[in-house]
Parts: sequence; C-alpha cells; structure tokens
Amino acid sequence: MQYTGNANKFIWYILMPTIFMFYASFLFWSGTTGTQNDRDWYAAAHRVNMIELDDIDGFILGGSNAESGISAAITAEVLNQEWYNLSLSGEGSSDKNYWNFVKSSTSDESREKVQTVLYSSASVLRENAILERNSYIFKIMSLPLNFLVPSRSIASRMKEYLMGDVYPTISKLGDRDLSLSKCGENGTPRLSINNKETDKKQLSVWVLSQLKVLTGLFPNAEIVFVLPSEFYSNIDLKRSIENTEAVNAAISTFRSNNDINITLVPQSSYPSIDMLCNDGLHANPSGRVWRTNNILDSLSSIK
Repeated sequence: MQYTGNANKFIWYILMPTIFMFYASFLFWSGTTGTQNDRDWYAAAHRVNMIELDDIDGFILGGSNAESGISAAITAEVLNQEWYNLSLSGEGSSDKNYWNFVKSSTSDESREKVQTVLYSSASVLRENAILERNSYIFKIMSLPLNFLVPSRSIASRMKEYLMGDVYPTISKLGDRDLSLSKCGENGTPRLSINNKETDKKQLSVWVLSQLKVLTGLFPNAEIVFVLPSEFYSNIDLKRSIENTEAVNAAISTFRSNNDINITLVPQSSYPSIDMLCNDGLHANPSGRVWRTNNILDSLSSIK
C-alpha cells in the first residue's frame, strides 16, 4: 500500500506537473519561435527560387487555400507569363506576420516590377476570423480552443530536430507539392459550414487595410482580390451575397480614392466533393486545376 501511495504522489506531484510545464513551454515556443522559424525557412527557400527566375509578372498570395488551390505553374502556362506562389499556411497566423513574410521573401525591385498580384484569403470565410487573427482580445478569448493546439505536433518538431528540416516540398515556382498531402486518408472530406463574415464594418476595415498594404508593397501591380471556393454542407446564398457585397463595397471605396486597378473574383463552390483534400476549403490536385482555371476564366470574361 505504501508503494502505491508513493507511486500516486510521484504521478500527481512530479510527473503530471512536469508534463504540464513541458507542454505549456512547447506551446509557447511553437506559437512564437517555432512558427517564426517556419516562416524564415519558407522565405529563404522562395528567395533562392526567385534568383533563378527572370522578372516575375505575377504573385499568388494568401493562406493554405491558395497553397492547395491555386497553381503558379498553370497560371504561367495559360497567361504565358512568369508567376510565383507566395502563399503561406494560415497566412502566418496574423496579417502582420504574413506581410512581413511576403516582404522578407521578395526584393524591392521584384515587387515594383510585378504586374499582377492575386490575393486569396480565407479570413472572410468564417465569422470573426479577422478579429481572431489580429485582435489580442479575441486571441485571448479563443485560447481554450486554439492555444492548446500547436501549429505543428511535438512528433513533427522532434523529427525536424533529429533529421533536419521537415517541410512540404515546393516547386521552383513556389507551388506546394500536393502529392504528399495525404488527401482522403481520413475518409470523406469534412465539409464546410457557410459561416462567412457578414459584419459590414469589420469587412470594410479589413479589406481597406489589406489593400493599403498590397498597394504599398506592389505599387505598380493590378490587384486581383479572390474570395476562395469552398464546398458547403449548407448553401445559404443570402449570407454569401451579403459577404461579397460588403467586400465589393470596400473595394469600390478604396478604388474611388486611389488610382489602382482592383478586380474582385468571388469564386463559386467546388463543383464536386471529389476535388477536395480533407475538408471543404482545401483542394486536391484536381481541385487545384479546376480552381486555378476558374479564376483565369473569370478574369478573361471580365476583361
């Protein structure tokens, strides 16, 4: 009995607090130094790639929706131009992080010369996602749900430490290699719920802020503002229309005060569940082909 009591004391007073402190420390490191290291690795890889390219005509920007769903290679082939994909998973967890990443990945000269920037952000696709990304108050409020889940698992970090960098492969044009994405391994993809942001003020402030940064980084480029495709379990056309109208109104406001060519491309839903990876937002290889061509077709019809 004494042995059992000592074992219980060891578990509750030494082992459990040690595990808790280790995991808390890992979460803090993962959310700060760890994610910054990830961004630095990708930025360095992009800089190396772009050294070997001639003048870049267009950049693809955005989060994981653009990583999986938009191809620089297809865009370059169709338009007969030089395109590069600078999308980053989660857009670096905040708008500030992402724009710093874009700036550190590119030279001033390349940003000044680029003709077109295609920006596809999923921030508008979920209610309060904009605030959760950029407001410290909302970040604190969402701690129970988001903070306890690291950006990458302990196993992934340990593998990186023991074997060197462990990052998804990107092509010479910045496209993510989707053959390693393990699409469909969890069975039927988890469909999205149409929970698009409809707060007009929040959308307006965010869109105007993003356009200000975009036009500052790429002063001579046409801006293509893309609302990404999803596959919904519920349609809710009214919500989608309100979302698109609010974004379009903000773009019109910015356009009226600035001599900038900005085009809004609200993409339709994926036509088939067979184009999805593991959820309703992220495409598999065939979904990437469809979504990229859908954007290019939309731009062609507008022009």
